[in-house]
Amino acid sequence: MLAETNRKRRGHGFYPTKSARIPAIGATENVADPMVRAHYFVGSWDWYVTEYDPETGEAFGFVKGLESELGYFHLPEMEAVLARGIFPVERDLHWDPIPLSKVMPAYAID
Repeated sequence: MLAETNRKRRGHGFYPTKSARIPAIGATENVADPMVRAHYFVGSWDWYVTEYDPETGEAFGFVKGLESELGYFHLPEMEAVLARGIFPVERDLHWDPIPLSKVMPAYAID
């Protein structure tokens, strides 16, 4: 089980639920426009998850922050972060899956 050091401050679980049905790492590698199954945010940063390993907390998807890029990120590290010392990274509890091209316009398929 992955640690949740900021669960009390956040008021809800941080990690994706099984109902999100997030594909395993590498499973969408050949998918033209994979679905974003989870969304995390804090301040002006956003993480859009397309693949996830619930054993390690490793995720793959699109990150919008100082730079915008596809890549891997480690959810346990994000869970422990407090932006400006007080704001935890949040999981979007009202997220509905959408194609990656909707959050990453440059990825749109013509």
